[in-house]
Amino acid sequence: MNINILTSFIIAGVLLLMLAYMNLGVSNNSTELVVSQSKQSQKIDIQSVISNDFPKIGFAFNSVIDSLIVEADSTKITFKSNLDNSVDGSIERVTWELTTEDVTSTTNPNDKILRRTVDSDVTDIMLGVTAFSLKYYDSYGSTTPLSTPLSSSDIDNIKQIEVAVEIQSSELISATYGGNSNYITTLWTKRFTPRNLTSNL
Repeated sequence: MNINILTSFIIAGVLLLMLAYMNLGVSNNSTELVVSQSKQSQKIDIQSVISNDFPKIGFAFNSVIDSLIVEADSTKITFKSNLDNSVDGSIERVTWELTTEDVTSTTNPNDKILRRTVDSDVTDIMLGVTAFSLKYYDSYGSTTPLSTPLSSSDIDNIKQIEVAVEIQSSELISATYGGNSNYITTLWTKRFTPRNLTSNL
């Protein structure tokens, strides 16, 4: 075979391989971008509900609530609130808890059911939550959280609550150019200062 033709075939083969790798990289990057955007959207959904509930801890439309926070642990909190701002002043018992139950609709072994309970109304949040942690502080801006689970006396001293949520993709995302596959992860952290806890002075 003519050496020039052979050289042309080799060059063409190399170019095809390079093009294939480039297409693979673009495909993986596109997949990662779509999944990342989806996780960001789900994070915002969870963030919205948490940001609605936590500032209302101990809120009462026309009454005074005793024992504003019933239970305070590292992955679970139960509190009382007139959560729906109803004019009848009805007080709801609200619980947020990261369960140990796996989300069976995904292949990610890390995601668990985040459960929100308002009285007897249970909502299971299955959006790839892999971590949900709560820290409690007895002074504003403190960097030293109270030890969990909190005793009744420590609960009475809570002034701020920090919530951290980690969300992962439901499937492994292949890495570009043969690297390790991984789950796309997004984090959200916020410290709340519920107005009705300001009496804990």
